[in-house]
Amino acid sequence: MKYICVSYYQDKYYMELDEENTALREIILHDQLASFEISCFDNCLAEGEVNIDQIEGDILKLSKEYFENLWQTYTVQYKSKWDEIKKSMTIGTILEMKQCYIYPQGIILKQDYLTGLCEKIDDFSLNRIATVRIIGYDDLNMWLIVDKA
Repeated sequence: MKYICVSYYQDKYYMELDEENTALREIILHDQLASFEISCFDNCLAEGEVNIDQIEGDILKLSKEYFENLWQTYTVQYKSKWDEIKKSMTIGTILEMKQCYIYPQGIILKQDYLTGLCEKIDDFSLNRIATVRIIGYDDLNMWLIVDKA
């Protein structure tokens, strides 16, 4: 894994990249708005291969530890809610979730405050409702791991 920060205008893009330079996690800090986006909840993950040679802005290499600390800083406020979700949404629970977008990890689905990841849905269609079953949990991203029911 590689970890970088791209400073572009007054925004900072912190990314975890795999060996093919595909972004797996991302945090965007918007300085002027004093706000942030985080890829585990927001549709903000860089699409496809991140071509470092063609990025505009300043690039800084980060350590894994630095990125993980930053990730924890921006996700810690959601951890207690995530623990509640895992207690109430047990393995095998059936849900109706809206297909929202595709990440390298799979299809991201939403239902109210819940986010699910399904590795494969053959008939993906934006905003289509899918019936899914919880098969696991991704604690790092606070996603329900689901499969089509």
